[in-house]
Amino acid sequence: HLPDDAATGAYVRDMSRGRAWKVEDRLEIGRDVACAIHLADPDVSRVHAELVRVRDRVVVRPRSGIVFLNGARVVSELPLG
Repeated sequence: HLPDDAATGAYVRDMSRGRAWKVEDRLEIGRDVACAIHLADPDVSRVHAELVRVRDRVVVRPRSGIVFLNGARVVSELPLG
């Protein structure tokens, strides 16, 4: 379930666990427990990727891991739809 302001905000949803994270400025994704989106998987880097708000868009940036989006490898900053 997304919060009431979901229509105006950017969210990352974990469909399998029913969680959502709002992208305010930046969210780190990785194995480190300090990451906003923590993935306890040995194949995930400590800080694998990040989601960053750039003006009116959210972009994904690989940090220290190989990142795929919809089956395509992300090699640099990529805007999300």
